[in-house]
Amino acid sequence: MAYDYDAVGSARKMLQTSGNLTGQAEDAVTIWEYDDRYRLVSETISPDSSPVSTRTLYGWDSADNRTLKAVYATDGTSTSLTSQVMYNTANALNQMTGWADGTTQVTYQPKKCS
Repeated sequence: MAYDYDAVGSARKMLQTSGNLTGQAEDAVTIWEYDDRYRLVSETISPDSSPVSTRTLYGWDSADNRTLKAVYATDGTSTSLTSQVMYNTANALNQMTGWADGTTQVTYQPKKCS
């Protein structure tokens, strides 16, 4: 594996070589992008043996909580998988909506103090 880093030490690119089932070397490239606050905003994985890459996008709120993770194939034919997270005013996890069609939902209730 080989990595490229930016000026602040964040990994920007990874080249990974491994053997495939026929014994031939196969490369995959992973590219990471960050926002101006050094939070991961995207990851793209491109294997040599496939025309389809996987791209993951991340969203953040002003308190640096991850609020979105969306995964999709870059061939334009695949459905994306999305999870969203919401936080309450105390910055505690309040609700999370799961993958695919958004029907999997878990709601967290803050613990009441007596």
